[in-house]
Amino acid sequence: WDSFAHNGGLIPIMFLVIVGAAVGEDPLTKWVFRSLPFITLGKLSYAQYLIQRPVWNLLRKHFSDGFTMKAYPLILVLSAYLVQRWIGSPYTEWHRMCMEKGEKGAME
Repeated sequence: WDSFAHNGGLIPIMFLVIVGAAVGEDPLTKWVFRSLPFITLGKLSYAQYLIQRPVWNLLRKHFSDGFTMKAYPLILVLSAYLVQRWIGSPYTEWHRMCMEKGEKGAME
């Protein structure tokens, strides 16, 4: 199964899922991508992208390879949630408030 999946065996299935999502006609795709887990992962994706390497390096430095490989996905998602909750969202709200008041934000 691993060699099948890694050699492109899932490409036709993924193509159908992506086309169905793009067209908006596939009810299964609509249901899956509008589910709470996918919406939550979408909100966390940028924070996850930013911290993936620091989390990996931290785990590799302090824990065994076996533990790191198993725990990394969960710890990465939890870390991304914390970064988004305590840094990303407050900054976004502050910046939105500044723009509504007509004040210059950190980017200007």
